[in-house]
Amino acid sequence: MKLKMLDILNSTQFLSKLVEEELPGKTSLQLMRNIKKINEEIEIFEKGSKKLLVKYGEKVKDKPDDYLEIPQEKKDVFLKEQNEMLQQEVEIDVLLVDVETLGKKSPKDLFSIDFMLE
Repeated sequence: MKLKMLDILNSTQFLSKLVEEELPGKTSLQLMRNIKKINEEIEIFEKGSKKLLVKYGEKVKDKPDDYLEIPQEKKDVFLKEQNEMLQQEVEIDVLLVDVETLGKKSPKDLFSIDFMLE
């Protein structure tokens, strides 16, 4: 399944709460497998984000050596490239989860993981 990085990132907060709940065994296993695949993509994304920060960022006086800030004159191009990364589609073999096994959840939470619900 092709997913945008933005959608993947938006799913992580609810997924991390969801795996802490008492769910049927099959559902828990499917969620944990999906989270593992999602975390692999997030790790790749974070490495790319760090490279982008190094590319456009500048060291700030009186801050730790690894602290970088994007100067105003580079913010537009930085944000453009960052947005391109967020809109990039990645292929993830997602296991579909029966929404009925999740119990009562808010529409907002369910929407954040709609790509894995059946």
